This record gives sequence, structure tokens and C-alpha cells, in this order.
Amino acid sequence: MKFKKANALFLVSCSLLAGCNNEPKTALLSNAQFVLYNSCDEALLFHAPSLEEFTNLYNSNLNYIILFSEDDCSACKYFNPIIKKYVEETHQLVIKVGGENRYKIEQEYKDRFFPNSGVLTPALFVKENGDNIYKVDYDQYMGTYGVFKRHMNSKFKTSKCAYFTAEIPGKSRIISNYTYVSFQSNETFKNKLSDKLMNTEKNVLISPDFTNNFMTVYEKNLNGDFDVVRTTPINDELDDETIEKYL
Repeated sequence: MKFKKANALFLVSCSLLAGCNNEPKTALLSNAQFVLYNSCDEALLFHAPSLEEFTNLYNSNLNYIILFSEDDCSACKYFNPIIKKYVEETHQLVIKVGGENRYKIEQEYKDRFFPNSGVLTPALFVKENGDNIYKVDYDQYMGTYGVFKRHMNSKFKTSKCAYFTAEIPGKSRIISNYTYVSFQSNETFKNKLSDKLMNTEKNVLISPDFTNNFMTVYEKNLNGDFDVVRTTPINDELDDETIEKYL
């Protein structure tokens, strides 16, 4: 009888643990360099935006990693190879607040990220759905790479939606088609597309555009170049049936 009770408790414990491990993970934007080339130059592993671009992305309802870091910070130098290896393995987008644009962004957003202190570096956050900001605990990222990776992988996964700020190249050996979305973070984009972009099963490249919102499907031709298949504006007339053709 004792054996049966112990066995039953063991099964219940396993069931509870499995439930925890199977909790839905939040999808995070990926780095488009990996989508296009399956590799990324070290200089492009992190993206340092202007204040305007940071604000556009912050208000988009999209999910991604934000790193506050500086080159002359000793703790940042310790953490840099850890986050670098993580990006190389997961292909996720990391928005880096540092360098010449640092002070403008910090002045505008300090109270949202550091409401009770000065700006600390390194500091790691995940911008989740809506206005949710998840702060990665210091102990989770200033230890070993294994500790950091396990913590992040338990909560997050990589979306097929990738962020891109340069000109889309004409050739890629990795993909044969993709949807390109130029976006401005207005209510139409947030209400109609943000959630669908994070959960799309298609190759999607998004890029900020402060004047126009469009979706365009490209397919590779016999020469390896990408041709426009169809395009549509992102406006209030955009319906779910049309969105399905793109995302």
C-alpha cells in the first residue's frame, strides 16, 4: 500500500512538473540577418536604434529583448560574450541602448525601465505584449551562459517574424519567399497585425517606416532575385482574409 501511495505521489509530481515545463512561451522578434543568410556579422548582432525608431518599436506591441549596455562598463564586458552566444544560437533580436543614442532614449524612458534608481548597466529586459516589461533578474544573466540560456529558454522562443533596418537584398540562399512589412506603430498596426506577426508561420521581415504601412509578398524568380507578387496598404479596411494571404 505504501508503495502504491508513493508511486501515485510521484506521478502527480511529474504531472505538475510537466505542466510547468509546458507553459506557453512568449515569441520574440528574430534578427533578419539569420533569416536571410543563416549567419550574422558581429557588428549586426545587436541593433542600436535612434530615439524615433526605439519609440516606434516600443509602441508596436511586438516582443523583443532590450539591453542597456556600455563599452566602458566592466560588468557589460563580462556579459557581452554571454548575450552574443545566445543571439548566435537563438537568432533573436536584441535592441541595444548605448552609444550616441543612449542618453536621448534614457531620458525619455528611464522611468519605465528604472523607476526607482539611476540607469544601471548591463540591464536586460524583454518588451512583451502591450506595455508589459519583463526584467531579467541580475542573477540569471551575470552567472554562466548555461544558467542564462536555461532561464531564457524556459520563457521565450524565437518568432519567424524578423526585424530589418537595411535595404532588403536581392538574393538569399536561405529563403525562396517572404512577406515584407513596413510599419508605423499606429492603432491599426497594433490591433490588426502585432499578435499575428509574432505567431506567423511564414517568413516575415519587418522594417520601420514613419510615413507608410504596407505589406508585400516577394517570391524568388529563376535568377534568384525577389519579385513582387502582391502588396496591400495597412489601414482600417484591411480584413482577416487579406491578412491570411500575407501572414
